[in-house]
Amino acid sequence: MRLTLTALLVLGACSSPQPAVDRNVVQAETTNITDDASPAPVDKAPIAGDAGSAVRFRCMDGVRIAARFDTDKDIATVTRDGRTFVLPQQRMASGIRYSDGSTTFEGKGDAMSFEAPGQPPIACTVIR
Repeated sequence: MRLTLTALLVLGACSSPQPAVDRNVVQAETTNITDDASPAPVDKAPIAGDAGSAVRFRCMDGVRIAARFDTDKDIATVTRDGRTFVLPQQRMASGIRYSDGSTTFEGKGDAMSFEAPGQPPIACTVIR
């Protein structure tokens, strides 16, 4: 038994060495992870995805918002308190923003903020 173990150790030491790893080479890793919170492309960034998608929100003041995102036209049609706003998309590094200069609907993921003239921004979340 002792001879077999010694022989294995000697053979292991004689085996060809592993090739050296170049520490300057970055290996690519492929994953199939999808995450709803991952950022969408800046020029097409609706919350729910496709052109014409509709999403409902509940705001902190209890009022609900209905929003329809049209990525083909880069607009969001937002309805709150019976008033409808057609807001053009604004470029953002992260998240989305639709604004006509006075009314703004912006956020990231399920969290949005609605701001109308003369009113402070109000936090809203997606209704699932």
